[in-house]
Formats: sequence, C-alpha cells, structure tokens
Amino acid sequence: MLPLLIPAFLSAPLLSAGFAVFVTSDNGTGSVRLCTVDSASYSVDPLLAGIRLRECQPAGRSLLDESLSGRALLRSDLEQGTRVLLPAGRGSIYHYERTSALASVYGFFSIDSGGIAHVLIELPAAAGPSDPFLGSLAVRPSGTSMLAPTTPVAGGDLWELFTDGTPPRNRTASLAPQVFGRDSCCLSADLGVAVSTTGVLRFDPHTIQEAAEIGFEGGTTPPWIGLEVVSSSNGQYAALLAGDSQTLARPFVLGQMGDALCMSTNGDFLSGAGFLPEAPNGPWLAVSDDGAQCAWRVGDAHSSGYSHELFMARRNAGAAPTVLHLTQDAIFEPYIDEIGLAFYRPSGQLCFMAGDHGTNNALVSRADLFSATLDAAGAPMTVNLSQTSGDPAPPFLNYGTLELFRLRARPSSGRALIYSRDSIGRRLLSVDFATYGVQVVQTGVESVGRIDTSGSDWLAALELSGPGAHNGLYEVEVPELDSHLMLDLPTISGNTRILRDPNDSDWYAAISSQDDVEHAWEVNLSNGAIRQFSTRDFTFGSSVCFASDGSLIMSLEVAGGAAIFVVWPRTSTSHKLWPIAQPGFVLPAN
Repeated sequence: MLPLLIPAFLSAPLLSAGFAVFVTSDNGTGSVRLCTVDSASYSVDPLLAGIRLRECQPAGRSLLDESLSGRALLRSDLEQGTRVLLPAGRGSIYHYERTSALASVYGFFSIDSGGIAHVLIELPAAAGPSDPFLGSLAVRPSGTSMLAPTTPVAGGDLWELFTDGTPPRNRTASLAPQVFGRDSCCLSADLGVAVSTTGVLRFDPHTIQEAAEIGFEGGTTPPWIGLEVVSSSNGQYAALLAGDSQTLARPFVLGQMGDALCMSTNGDFLSGAGFLPEAPNGPWLAVSDDGAQCAWRVGDAHSSGYSHELFMARRNAGAAPTVLHLTQDAIFEPYIDEIGLAFYRPSGQLCFMAGDHGTNNALVSRADLFSATLDAAGAPMTVNLSQTSGDPAPPFLNYGTLELFRLRARPSSGRALIYSRDSIGRRLLSVDFATYGVQVVQTGVESVGRIDTSGSDWLAALELSGPGAHNGLYEVEVPELDSHLMLDLPTISGNTRILRDPNDSDWYAAISSQDDVEHAWEVNLSNGAIRQFSTRDFTFGSSVCFASDGSLIMSLEVAGGAAIFVVWPRTSTSHKLWPIAQPGFVLPAN
C-alpha cells in the first residue's frame, strides 16, 4: 500500500464557487481555478496546481448506461483527459498527475454541483514511475462514493473515495496485493464487490470493515476468475464468470451473504460481460433484481464467424439451477447468431437483441428486440417485442429488419427508442414492451445525438433529411409519440454539445457547428423560449457547463491557442470572466 499524501487542511476547497476552469501553461500542465459568475477573482487549491489531467472512466461501461438511473457516465469533452459524470447530480470526477523534480503523484478530484473542487485521494507514483491507479471507478448509484483499485506494484488495494469529504478508506489494507482489472468492481448502497485473479472480495458499504474473500459453492475457488463483474439494477446482487479456464467458464451470482452460487452445471466458452470499448453491443451478462435469475452469452467474444447463443438460468433457494438455452435451434433458426444488449427489467423480464453480426457500423444487423420470462413452472416464454420479422412467437424463422445503431431503454416503464438504418429507411422507432411491435417516431433520420427523458416523454437531438426537414432538439410525447421541434439547429453531429441544466431541468443549452462556425443557444422546454448567445461566428471550446445559478460557462477560442472564458447569465447579458485570453478550458460538474 502506498501512503496517502493529502494533508487535511489542503483537501478542503478554498473558495465557494459557481464553476471551475483549467488554465494551462506552455508545457501542458495547468491549475484548477475556482470561480464565481460575478467576479474576476478566483482561487487555486495548492494540490491542483501544476497538474496534468489523465484518462479515467466508469467501471463496467455499456451502451445501456445512458438508459439506467444511478449509472456513472464517461464524458470525453475535455481538451485533456476524460471525466466521469456522477449520478444524482453529484458532479464530475477527474484524474490527475503532478510531477516535480523530486517526485510524481497521482490522484482524483471532484467538481461538485456548486463548482467547488475536492481532492479525494492522492498517492505517490508506483514503481516505474507509473500511475498507481487503474483509472476506472465503480460508482455508487447515489454518487456519494466510488471504488478506485490500484495496480499490484502500488499495493493492489481497493480504495473507497467519498465526495462528502470523508477521508478515503482502504478496503483491503490488511490483505496481500490483489490483481484487479479495469472492470473488476461494483458498488451499490448495500453491496461492494471486487474480483481479483485469486478470489472475490465483498464488503458492506454501511460499515468501515475491510473487504473479505467469499467462498464459492462447493468450497473450492475456481482456478480461473474473469476480471469483470455485473450488478443487478437494484444493486442487491452481482454476477461474474469463473471456472477451470476461460474456455470452461460458468456464471456465478452472489449477494450480501453466503457463497457465490453457480448458475450452470456445464463449463463453456463464455463471451464475457460485454463492456465497452471492446464490446459495442454489450452487455452479455445480466442478473435479476432477486438474484434468482442470470443470463449469459456463449461464444468467442470477438469472432464474427462464431454463432453466439444466449442462456438463462433460474435457481430457487436450496435447489440446483435450471438452465435454459433460449436461442436453441428449435426457438431461433441457426443463422440468427448474434446476441447483445441483454438486461433484466425490475419485473424479472429479460430483454435482448438477436439477429446477425453488425455491418456498416451497426451494433446488430437484421435484428429484433426480444424478451424472455419464466412461468410458474419454470418454462420460458419468449416473445418478439419489435416484431419486424413477422414472427411474434417461437419459432423465430426469419431475420428482423432492424439495423441497430442506438438504443435507449426505460426498463421501469417498459419502453425503448431504437435508431435503425435499414432497407425501409433511417428511422427513430419506439417499442412498448407490453403492446409489442414498432411504432415510427420519425423518418429520414440521418443521425441521433443526445437522448434524454423529460417526465414520461423523450427528448432527442435529430439530424433529419428531406424537404422541409429541420435539425434540432425534438420532444417526443408518450404514448402518442408526437414529435415537436423545440430548438432548430444548423446541424446535429458528434461535435454538437447538448446539456441540461441540472438545477432546472426545463432548460437546455446547445452548441452546434456549421462548417467552421459555431453558435450557442438555450431553450426552455416548458414555454418554448429560445435564447441565442450571439449572431457572430465563434469557435467554442469543447467543454461547456452550467454554473450553480444557471449561467452557461463557455470558452471562445482565439489565436495562439488561448481562450476567452465567458459567463452567459440567464437574466442578463454575457461578460468575459477575465479581460485577457488564457489557454485552458471549462471543467464541467454536469
């Protein structure tokens, strides 16, 4: 274990602030400035001076994260490093390095919803010198704490970091160095789990007790343990893969007490959990909220020539698991051979995509959205939710027509938005898990940007084609699926920045480009009011944020790599933060 380097008097913020920016020097290092919207004064935490931002990401990322509440999200909108957006409006986490002639140190800090910086942990460089952290964070759904594992040469420890100022807690201080992976950890309100090459660790987040190794059913720890773990949507259970080898693996489920229970009697070549960036159409492993059901994908994880199969098991207390091959030939024809995006709804309904391997950048091709539930006798009831193949129930003999590029689900209410670019057209579609079939929301959709929920409705950034088409932010009313243009934008692309004010969910901001020119707008969803920052052409910095009072904080690029930092209040005119341009960018909390 490496020693902590945070003196207590330095870990507290020095100034109450509305937002934060990062001002850089010629060598790329910089300092975090804590600012207010109505003053040119600022403060710099001594621990956040002369630092360089590094990459960090949430553990166990998948395409479904944007759909599920309580998930931390990766944000790549910085000019240096990446950040982790915390759930529940808790702010963002940044990873940093500070190097001097004497030593290098590494740490994490947060920018909270009030724009205040908090240093969460700082450790000296490991042997090499190298970063002691793996760079991934398993975040609690409340956003109040997270797990940050370290490398074996840095002690192989499991640090729990807290956003409320509580000192970091080493959950493995008395254990030998562990070998963790990038996606080895999960943390919920009641369960902390970390998977290493030698075993599975568990702890109760409500206590200060260290993590302890748990047993596997049968009393023997398998010789191979996959360094990935998946949590149920309610955080009460976790699933992992282990076995004699990677090609003879089985799924296991654990809860707050007892051993990890095996959910399959036969070892097989399991695809893994299906996390990003390697698995764009994952997850491939899921566990239900009661811990009694588990689903997993069989087959080589990355081979496009191998048919993937989906299995599901239910295990009642004290009984052996009942294993079901959901995609067997009697149910799905053999040529329907790609499985992805498997997740359980709180009701115990398993949802998944099935079709063919994605082509032309599609996640899944010739696909449909399916679900499987178990009746009282344990028999599977599999239905085609989207039904584009024409086969509503088994056997599913035909391909669907969906070429899936985006999917946003609302597991609690049972509805999904699907963006498909198929032979019928480029369409935004809706699927209701109770009524089945696809409903067309919008045709002529060239690309889809951010998708949010607004009450029971959807909000989607759409690039449209065709006569009279308008790009912009559309509100989709549910259940009617009527779409209304809320903000007309020149273009929608991967560079379009759209963000919601975390303190007033009616307000959205957007920065959209047309050729080399960019403009900024705000829109109020409740009354349709639209504001434009300026009719002049600008180039904005990549990161933008709302201050705690609703002001929009942006940087405008100028010659020489410098930037003018601008405050755009909601009820008054915009103004420069400082009169002199400086190189740097905004550090968003939201």
